[in-house]
Amino acid sequence: MRTIHNNCNQKGLTLIEILVSIVILGIIFTGMLGFFSQMTTYSSHADNRITSMNLAEKVLNEYKSTGSYPTEEHIINGKSYYPKVTELSAHQSLDLISLHVEIYSDPTHSTSSLLTELYGYKEGN
Repeated sequence: MRTIHNNCNQKGLTLIEILVSIVILGIIFTGMLGFFSQMTTYSSHADNRITSMNLAEKVLNEYKSTGSYPTEEHIINGKSYYPKVTELSAHQSLDLISLHVEIYSDPTHSTSSLLTELYGYKEGN
C-alpha cells in the first residue's frame, strides 16, 4: 500500500509577519523624516549666517575704502539684510579707528534680529 505524505510545508509569509514588517519600516522612516527636517532647518540657518558674514566683510571693506557704507536693505537669496557700522574708538598711536559692523534681519536693528557682527580697523584721517 502506498502512503500519502501530506507535506504542508508553508514557506510563505503570514499576514501578521507582513504587518509587523510594515510597522517597523514605518517607525524607521518616521524617525528619518524628523532627522531630514531638522537638517533642512539647520542648513537654512547656516546659509543665512554665511551670507550675513560675507555681507559684513563687504560692508567693512567698502567703509574702509570710501568712509561710508550702503545703509539700504540688501536682498540676497530672497532674504533681507540691514547693515550698521559704528566707529568705536581711535587709536592715536597707531592712527587706526576701530569699526564694529553689524548685520540685522530687521530694519529697526533690534537685538533679537542681529545675525552677525564683525570688528575691524581703518586708517585714521
